[in-house]
Amino acid sequence: MIELSVRRLFCDNGDCPRVTFAEQIQGLTFHYGRRTPGLQRLIAVLGVVLAARAVARLALCSAL
Repeated sequence: MIELSVRRLFCDNGDCPRVTFAEQIQGLTFHYGRRTPGLQRLIAVLGVVLAARAVARLALCSAL
């Protein structure tokens, strides 16, 4: 778990649809992100590996 404190910035322009902005940390955070970029890459790799294993099992079953 990473505990991170970022600054909350407020827009003084009355015509701006966004009222607040959060500071972004390069390489660690991104807009609307709930995971770090590293964790997101790990989850994507695991998804590919696990899906490939399922496909291999299915191919073995249909070959019988």
